[in-house]
Amino acid sequence: MVKQIQTRSLFRISQQLPTVAILLIGLGLLAALRAGLVVNRAPIGAVDSGAFASASSAAEASSLVLPALLFKRLSEYLSATSRIPADKFVAVPAATATAQPTELPCANSRMMMGGWAADAQRSAPASRVELYIDRLHVADALLGIDRPDVEEYFQRADFAKSGWQLEIPLQTLSMGYHYMEIWAVDREGTGRLLLEHRFECLPPRL
Repeated sequence: MVKQIQTRSLFRISQQLPTVAILLIGLGLLAALRAGLVVNRAPIGAVDSGAFASASSAAEASSLVLPALLFKRLSEYLSATSRIPADKFVAVPAATATAQPTELPCANSRMMMGGWAADAQRSAPASRVELYIDRLHVADALLGIDRPDVEEYFQRADFAKSGWQLEIPLQTLSMGYHYMEIWAVDREGTGRLLLEHRFECLPPRL
């Protein structure tokens, strides 16, 4: 009698296993979908300008003046005929960590980067644009720069001041290879990687 009860219990469990498996798979897909939605809600933007100046000595470097940043218009690197809606736009492919490292005379140089970053979900520019070097946060960008081209491309008046710029503190870096990242961050702390790049700081020129 006991064996019959055990057999029936095992039979019932075996019948329920497919249902349990389907439920678990469904929960897994739901979790994956939720993760995807979180990613898609991340800020959007790009790095599309830069300025560099170098001097022959430390004395000259102290008085270096960087040229003004010239932001590249979105219509120059995105299709103007088939515009991408803000909620579908991810990020413009930029220099990656696998690219050939850039050689820079860091000690006697200044470098500025700029671009735009917007929060499509909250109708506002991104909350922060952060610079990381060797995985350490070293600076935040200046925000609120006029980008009429971004406003025009997305037809979003709230993107009018989505521009940003920041100076890379080259003078503080040691000689050798370094890894740089620029992140756009929204008010909830969700980030989007806009740029990653490796560069090498060379010894000062004699």
